Amino acid sequence: MKLYKRIAAGALSVIFAGSLAALPVAAASAPSFWDGTFSPDGGHTYYIKDTVTVNGSVTLPADSSLVLSPGTSVIIPGGSSLGINGSVTVERGAQLMAAGELVCGDGSELTVSGEFVTGVNSSVAIGGEAIFEPGSYISLLGSTELYDTGRLYSYASGVTVDGSFTNGGSAEFEGLLRLYSDMTVTDGARLLCNGTLSVEENGSVSNGGEIVLGEDSYFGLKGLFGNTSQGHVTDNRKLYEGDAYSADNIALYTTGAIKGIDVSYYQDKYIDWNKVKAAGVKFVMVRSSHGYIDEDTPPTADKYFHNNVSGALKAGLNVGVYHYCYAETVEGARDEARFVLSLIKGYDINYPVVLDIEDDWYIRNGYTVEELTAITEAFCDEIKDAGYLPMVYSYANWLSGQMNMKDLDDYGVWVAHVGVSKPSYSGQYFMWQYSWEQQISGITDKNGKLLDVDGDYSYVDFAKYIKDNHLNNLW
Repeated sequence: MKLYKRIAAGALSVIFAGSLAALPVAAASAPSFWDGTFSPDGGHTYYIKDTVTVNGSVTLPADSSLVLSPGTSVIIPGGSSLGINGSVTVERGAQLMAAGELVCGDGSELTVSGEFVTGVNSSVAIGGEAIFEPGSYISLLGSTELYDTGRLYSYASGVTVDGSFTNGGSAEFEGLLRLYSDMTVTDGARLLCNGTLSVEENGSVSNGGEIVLGEDSYFGLKGLFGNTSQGHVTDNRKLYEGDAYSADNIALYTTGAIKGIDVSYYQDKYIDWNKVKAAGVKFVMVRSSHGYIDEDTPPTADKYFHNNVSGALKAGLNVGVYHYCYAETVEGARDEARFVLSLIKGYDINYPVVLDIEDDWYIRNGYTVEELTAITEAFCDEIKDAGYLPMVYSYANWLSGQMNMKDLDDYGVWVAHVGVSKPSYSGQYFMWQYSWEQQISGITDKNGKLLDVDGDYSYVDFAKYIKDNHLNNLW
């Protein structure tokens, strides 16, 4: 049997076990055996002797309990449902498997020491208490929802989620929580991880509540992670030197969209930064420079760089910078990075230092994905080594087709895609350039006519993040 099928089978058994455990343990009458052919009565403890397949819709009353002994199974096939209002216990060596519907009502108890597995088209709802004991095997392939009254405690070494998982209550994981699909933590809900939270390549997290990472926990991100404006992460991990630069860790601090702009000499010199701030702009990305063009045009500062940076900072705006790349080699990229560092020295740059790599010259001259990736990485490495937070900017299709972003996953992304409701870039990004035609009070020509300016959203409060982590020489 293939590993994936083994995982799926194990997960189904865990689901069955969980639903059984949801029934109350205190049953009044003598033990009875349930074979799935009749509806359980109240006031009984029911035992499973072999394999029971639920047929139709069955509900376990609140004052009854169901026990799956070692070697037994309860199967909920597609089209059938098991409702648990009492308690269900899945003992070690037993299986609870759901391809249909499992509903654990408010006040129910589901305890799994064996296997709990759900199928791809299954639906599991938990409104009571679910406990996954040490040594249990849990695999959730369908739709799993923890209601606001639900409480989930997992002491299993690993829980695999390859379907949708919505946490609207309170969930605690002491072992591994591995996500191959989507997890949503709703407003007011809480997720505590004292083990490992691993978001795999096709996995994603949307956090509108609170996620707490314990002191000795580990967070791994190959997929996507985002907090809404209501969501936040309490990070109690012991961070090690260099972790603050990691895109994985930056992702934990994402938030709702923060309004910003980016400017260069195209906006001329007549910018009233106080009016820009009054218009609701929170941050500005200033073009610092461009790279080496030819022997007569070495790396050069933007014509209005110093005016823009000093003016924006004086007005109280948060400021980052971006450099337009022309580097032809890895060493050339490092030289351009060092030039940028020389320009920003002495300024309180509290947003990222960005490499803008997008020029068609690279494509016309046959640069490979590997070469462009190496140039980008060299620039970012140089910025990072100087203590600043680097980032990569380009168009969505460039990021997807011209570079190997897996080799650049240490660095954050600022993606450009205008005229759409969402960028087509499927990777993690922390800033989005959504427009080239914004008009902001304070940005005019010499006659006072409003000029177009690029509009941006930041999904991280970089000013706070950079200061809290002592980056960019800010303490």
